[in-house]
Amino acid sequence: LGNVLVTRREFAAAESAYTARILHDPAINVVTFQGLGSVLVDEGKFASADSMARAYGKVHGPTAEMAEVHVASLYARGAVDSAQALAEQWKTVADPVQRGTFLNVLAAFDERRGQLDNFMRIRAQGAAEARARGAFAPALADSMPVAFFDAWFRGQPDRAVRTLDAALAATPLRTLPVAVRPYAGVAQIYAMAGQPGRARAILAQMDAEVKDSALIESSAPDRHTALA
Repeated sequence: LGNVLVTRREFAAAESAYTARILHDPAINVVTFQGLGSVLVDEGKFASADSMARAYGKVHGPTAEMAEVHVASLYARGAVDSAQALAEQWKTVADPVQRGTFLNVLAAFDERRGQLDNFMRIRAQGAAEARARGAFAPALADSMPVAFFDAWFRGQPDRAVRTLDAALAATPLRTLPVAVRPYAGVAQIYAMAGQPGRARAILAQMDAEVKDSALIESSAPDRHTALA
């Protein structure tokens, strides 16, 4: 329930749901505590998020999930260097899923600083590790940021379109599970690259193929950008 409420941005209700679940079963999986920490950060309750993560650590020892809470809290407070340093400490954690999470976090820091080559290098490392362990990591997900950077930062809209065209030819959207088809994200990049017609065509495809209201709602920001 907490996860659903977060997708609706009903953070106070989500906090209540996570808290009630934890009080009912204090031995519940760490992911529930992580969910509570994340929603506290979303609410701007940074001290509460950090306190909860520290309390969990005193009982269960250091965990990657609580480190993620601390990283999110530090970043949200503007302590970007501290957040990145903490993520660096966890990027070699043994669990491959958690390692991938911290690699993605570090890539995001580089992206926000305009260090696009570093972003792509770290992202590629994470994607390669994901595929090696059999995780779902479609090649389209690798091509989209490349096309986005070309369209938005590097002044190469034609190259962005070629990259996206080739990626969609290799991985048509309809071949992916509906819940992870990035219709709106693809449309947004086409629009940024000066191809509004292609953007509208992708959104029309989405309208025809996606009926889940939650998926439609979650894609609304990118859809709005694509149509702007």
